[in-house]
Amino acid sequence: MQKLLVTVTVLFAVLTIGLMMGCSDDNPSIIGGQGGNEVASIELRITHNLIRGFVGEERQETITAIARNANGVGMPNVMIDFGIQNPESYKGTLAMAGGDSAMTNSNGEITASYSVVLQRSATVVITATAGNVTQTTIINLEIVDDIVGAIHIEGPNVLKVPPNQTASATVTASLSDTDGKAISGIQVHFRTSPSSLGYVDSETGVTDINGRVSKTFRTIVNETGTCKVFASVGQHEDSTAIEITPRAEPFAIAILTDTPLIKVVPDQNAQIEILAVVTDEDGVGVPRATVSFTIEPVVAGGRIFGSLTPIDTTDANGEVRTTFSTLGEDGRLLLRATVLPSSGYFSLPDGDVQSDDMNSSG
Repeated sequence: MQKLLVTVTVLFAVLTIGLMMGCSDDNPSIIGGQGGNEVASIELRITHNLIRGFVGEERQETITAIARNANGVGMPNVMIDFGIQNPESYKGTLAMAGGDSAMTNSNGEITASYSVVLQRSATVVITATAGNVTQTTIINLEIVDDIVGAIHIEGPNVLKVPPNQTASATVTASLSDTDGKAISGIQVHFRTSPSSLGYVDSETGVTDINGRVSKTFRTIVNETGTCKVFASVGQHEDSTAIEITPRAEPFAIAILTDTPLIKVVPDQNAQIEILAVVTDEDGVGVPRATVSFTIEPVVAGGRIFGSLTPIDTTDANGEVRTTFSTLGEDGRLLLRATVLPSSGYFSLPDGDVQSDDMNSSG
């Protein structure tokens, strides 16, 4: 009897220590329940629930799970297990940092990567479990070998690039089926030739509900010529040619206003729009030129007042606008516009910088 009592006492002591350890802050795992410190629900997020592609094509998606308590607040340090219901090779695989399970971050989030080599159309059920709380999401796999009709890509014909800089433009691929209708959820591959002239910011993209996917084409510094951008899906491919040419240097700048005289009410603010136009040697407007606006006294050491936007960039026509405000004062001023390069001031020939003599009176 004494021996049995000792055994029970030892078991009770071990159990008590285990419960105390479960309450310790040293154990970061928090699992199912309804309290503020327990997981009440899991939210699953995925970019594309529909994966459409060709047999043999490899696709990937990122799945994010968020553990929340009963108040809907994300919970850190929660162990979440991801899985695939009734796993088969054609349904793909899941992988995540830290092995088969890991802890949520400070926002209660954890991500897993889903990969699949398309073999057949199927429905894949993804599960995320924390203790007795489980959430699922569905990914539909669809083989489209026989439905793609055509692909078309469009972009700018000409891209002008400033010296020692790069320029970018949007290229858009459109995908349609054999009936000419848009196809969504298809991965499109992009490439350039020659790659020494430019590149696309991402090699792949997925078509939206309108069957379109857009990427950014960017030039290489000081490289000019004709660069082709290709978009392909399976055996279907299309290309567009972009002529990369040097952008003309700014040669002249003019600053204009509707009236050099502003009538103001004493102690009240008045405003006037100022227009600056930057042109090249042929008088053609220069886009994307950086212009600095300054307020200067008519006489050296004289008084200045008012405000305006100090720096802005010209539009496609070489124009840029700013608004001068008197701030309740009056007098005579010079407003100057100067073209700025990437560093320092751009030196224009004498007489090409025109300043307006502004006169505001009460």
